[in-house]
Amino acid sequence: TSLGTGDFNYTAGIRATGGGTNNSGVVISGNVVFGNGATPGLLAKTQGVGIWADSCMSPTISNNLVYSNLQTGILVEKSSNSVTTYNVAYGNAAVNYNASICTTEDLGCGGGNIMLRTGEGRPADGDVFYNNTVYGGQQGFVCSNNGVSESTGPTSKITNSKFANNIALGYSVEAFYFAYGCDNDTTNGSGNVYANNVFGAHGTGFVFWESAGSLNTYSALDTAYGSAMSNLQSDPLLTSPPANVTLQAGSPAIGAGVYIPGVSTGTPPNIGAQ
Repeated sequence: TSLGTGDFNYTAGIRATGGGTNNSGVVISGNVVFGNGATPGLLAKTQGVGIWADSCMSPTISNNLVYSNLQTGILVEKSSNSVTTYNVAYGNAAVNYNASICTTEDLGCGGGNIMLRTGEGRPADGDVFYNNTVYGGQQGFVCSNNGVSESTGPTSKITNSKFANNIALGYSVEAFYFAYGCDNDTTNGSGNVYANNVFGAHGTGFVFWESAGSLNTYSALDTAYGSAMSNLQSDPLLTSPPANVTLQAGSPAIGAGVYIPGVSTGTPPNIGAQ
């Protein structure tokens, strides 16, 4: 097998996969995962993910530090009822390393520090992402049905996911890419909830919403979503990102989160991982 084909196409620091049948209850916690990925420019779009849960049922990914991986830092793919919490991810998927094979915001074409993705006829339902802090890279978060080319109808939908109390800063392209069902278009997905996140100062194209395109303001994002997301629009005052993403005293993110039973450690909880 040569680089760019076979197993080399699907590499990660830590990868849990059902191989087409769901694994159940995998826990990936307390790891430091960095520097994965072959030389930029090879053929594969899926080389060098940090942590990858692929076709799993109810995986938990928590309290990990994931940085400087060639591809997505934390990828939850074709999995349901996953819980991704209190992770710090920075500097992942920092470059679009193979433009010749990129047609969407997908692996190798962005991918973000944290990504939820489905396709190939497999649904993603009930995946939650709470209290993660991401910094740098092209995108903070990506949520996508793997592009129209691999969507095979209703069974590929992304439904009932929730992103809350997360921070995304320092990105070079956008804080969040909501596409192919993550924008609740009903064809590819519905019931996805976004609340009390931090995406930094708004500006030209700071988020992308598939049915509305690139958006420039928080109010435009709320309009596209159909209601107020209650995002924190001010600087959360991280101590010294990306090395130290704790909240400084007086941070507006302290006590600004939405309470999540079984996850939140305070009432009201902070936004972010630390």
